[in-house]
Order: sequence, then structure tokens, then C-alpha cells
Amino acid sequence: MTQPRPLDDVLDADTVAPDSSVSSATNETTSLPIARRIDDYEIVDELARGGMGVVYRAKQISLGRVVALKMMLGEQHPDTVRRFLTEAESAASLDHPGIVPVFDVGQHDGHLYFTMALIEGESLAERLRRGPMEPDPAARLARDVAVAIGYAHRQRLIHRDVKPANILIDRHGQPRITDFGVCKSLTAQSELTAVGQLIGTPHYMPPEQAGGSSSSSEVANQPVGPTADIYSIGAVLYAMLTGSPPFQAANPIDVVAQVLTREPVPPRTLIPGIPRELEIITLKCLSKRKGDRYQSGEALADDLQRFLSGQPITARPPSLGRRIQHAIHQHLLVATVSGTAALVLVFLTLVLLMSWIKASWQLNELRDQLAQERSTAGSYLAAAKSSREDRDGTNLISSDAHDILAAYELNRLSDSVKRLREAGRHETALQLAIAAATHAQANDLPPTPPIMDVLTENAGDSETNFDLDGLIAQAKTASRQPLSEFEIALYGLAPSPDPTDPSTDGAPAVVHANANPQTP
Repeated sequence: MTQPRPLDDVLDADTVAPDSSVSSATNETTSLPIARRIDDYEIVDELARGGMGVVYRAKQISLGRVVALKMMLGEQHPDTVRRFLTEAESAASLDHPGIVPVFDVGQHDGHLYFTMALIEGESLAERLRRGPMEPDPAARLARDVAVAIGYAHRQRLIHRDVKPANILIDRHGQPRITDFGVCKSLTAQSELTAVGQLIGTPHYMPPEQAGGSSSSSEVANQPVGPTADIYSIGAVLYAMLTGSPPFQAANPIDVVAQVLTREPVPPRTLIPGIPRELEIITLKCLSKRKGDRYQSGEALADDLQRFLSGQPITARPPSLGRRIQHAIHQHLLVATVSGTAALVLVFLTLVLLMSWIKASWQLNELRDQLAQERSTAGSYLAAAKSSREDRDGTNLISSDAHDILAAYELNRLSDSVKRLREAGRHETALQLAIAAATHAQANDLPPTPPIMDVLTENAGDSETNFDLDGLIAQAKTASRQPLSEFEIALYGLAPSPDPTDPSTDGAPAVVHANANPQTP
């Protein structure tokens, strides 16, 4: 035996539409109330049951008609009782073929109940479990719902919970609205629900209803009026066209956050076959700002009828300015993050550009320095060549030219020692200082301060601190391995020529002015 369908809550409207799978009154396992008869009504069978209430199919004995009987069970909280009576009283005041009528209100053994028309069919929620609807049937159903809601608005009632579960479809395909339990009277002096309580169903409620008065959102701080129901009808139309509501999340709080901050995905993005005009109508209903929606149920129904008749609709796609405004609201955080990333990218680009400019400037400076060094070396060589004297057939370098070239070589080496020391390459600096000091001794030149600093640091507190020979000896002992002649040449020092050696032609060795002191 199939158990009765559970209620979404005690006043959920889809309980009014009987389920064909529900057992009949003749089945002995059917759940019955306290008695098989409740006042003027004989219970036939149970249609649905929830934690706080139950819905029966019942027969009114005096009139011989079958009705749906809703009865409260369990503890009757004052708010629940108020909502229960509000639904009965509000629906009873309405007389429209698109709204399920209420017949009677009573109390039996302490349990409140009311009876209404029994709609043989199914709820729209049950229909949508089988998938989305075709555009035209969906438009017709939404049109009829809009007409019925427009009538309720003229009676100064706002439903505030229009959703598929509260729309019943009879056997002729006509929708009937039910569950006015959270409706709001435009003439009432106070709300029916406590401040801070969420009224309605998050998937289908508008931003001004979802946010409440405590929200800081601009769209949430709009008063709830008739256009709130227009939004809900748009959400229902969206669900009929796509098979799901505009916003979905794991819990109601996340759904409310999306309702307040996001724009719905256009229906044609999900199902391209949806007509463009119907998408425009749907999205107009779902506008965040109530002033951008249809201002009445009749206006919405008229545009839906225009679509069904093949006439131009009155709704237009949002203007470029409005789309930009919506995009700013929707993607404010994303835009902030993207903007920050763009600024970082620009900053890094500028840093790289400045580094390239600085490197280019340093390269040009080094080239100028190299050219100057080569020019200086050439001057030394020219001076040496011009001072040659042929004595007894032997080419000799004048002592002045020789001394000048030796001093130049010593200065070049001293500069390299200083740069190596500043770069922290102490071992190489020490080896080069040894070679420089040896060069200075060989040419009767005083070692420069950078050379002496390196040698003295190595000697420490030795008694030979001020003896160059001692410093060189200690340095050679501390140094791991002396530099080769090639390495010395790389740092700008070439051995002084032997004036008596014919292989040198009496000329000094070429000084490597472009040596890189950071090369090991």
C-alpha cells in the first residue's frame, strides 16, 4: 500500500490536489482522524500528512459534495493558528475561477479545520518533476495565474508565496491558486508574521521579501507590494521553461543570498529553443528593482497573451546602461578582484620596463667605460712605442713608459681586488692581491690601499703586518691556490715584459681593460 504524500508544511497547497496513489477510505490502514466523521463531513480518505496537519478527502453530508478538509494536529502554536485562519479567511473572501475557494471553517475536538474545493489533478510542482514544459503551455498557465493574482490584488491581498506547489492544475489543465496562509492585506495595520521571520519560499520570493527590513541591500529595502507576486510568477515561469527555479543552492540562506545579489541565468542560455520574447517577459518579472517589473497581474497577462497571439510584446530588453548597472551590482566582488589583478599586472609590467631601461643604461655605461679604458691603454702603448730608442740594435722601452704601464696595470688590478672584496669573494680577492703585490714589488711600486687591506685582513695581528714580503708570504700560505696567468689576465693584470726578451719586442703586454671582476 502506498503511503500518503507528506506535506511540505501544514499549509502546503499541493496537498489539495489528490494523488492517485493514495489509498481509499475502504482500506483499513488509512489514517483517520479522531472520528470518521467531523461535524458535517464524512472522511473518505487521507490525501497528505505533515508534522502539524493532515488533509483529507471528505464528503459534506448536508450538500452531498466532495471537498478537501485541512485539519491542524498536534500542538497549535499561536503563529500557526493565525496563519491557518488567515488562509481560510483570505481565500473565503475571494471569488475567482483561478483561486481555490474555501467553504467552511470549524473546530472539532480542539482541532481547527477548514474545507475547500477538491481539485482533481496535480500541483504544478508534481508536473515539473517530469521536466520543463513547452513554451506555449507554460505561457498560458502563467497568463492564467497572473489574471488570478491580479484579481487578488484588486481585493487588496498580496499572496507572497506563489510557487509551483501552490498552483494546482485541474483535469482540464486550468491552474488554481491556493494557500493564502502568508498573504498580506494592503489595508492591514500590522504584519501577520513576526519581524525577522522569513515569509515565503526562498526559491520564488523577490529580493524585497527575502532581505527584510534589516538587510543593508538596496534592492532588499523596498516595500513588499503587488509586484512581489509578479516576481514570483516570473520565477514560476522560469521553472516551467527550464525545469528549475532561477536560483538554487544547498540551503535556504545561500538561495536568499543569490536572490539579493545575482542575476538569473537567461533561460535561453539553458535551453536555446525558448522564444526570445518569452525570455524577455520572464526576465522583466525577475528584475531586482520592483519598478522594472510589470506593475500589475493584468499587464503581465496582457504581454503573455501578446506572445501567444504572435503580436509584439510591450517588454523590452534592459538598456545598455541598466545591464551595466546590473553587472556592477552582480560582479562587484569579482570586479574588485579583477581590478586588483589588473593593477598588479600593470605594476609588474612597469617594474620590468624600468629594470630593462636600467639594464640598458648600465650596458651603455659599461660600453663607454670599456671604450675609455681601451683609449687609455692605447695611449699608454703609444707613449711606450714613441719612447723607443735603438741602442746597439736592441729595442728597449724607456723607463718612464715602462713605469707608466706598470702603474696602470697595478691600478686596474687594485680596482678588481676592491670590487671582488665588496662582492664578498674574499678568496679570489686574496689571490689577486697576492699577484698585485708581487707585481708592485717587481716594478718598485707601492701597493695600493685596497691591496694592502686584503693582505692585512689575512695577516691579522702578525708581527709582519707592515712588511710586504711577510704579508705576501702569509697570504700565499692562507690561499688555497694561486691564480694562473690566464686568470690574472682576466682581472686586468698581465706580467710585465722583460725588456731583454726579444719575444716581447720590447712592448708591454696588452692590458685587458674589459675584464669582469666577478668572473672567478
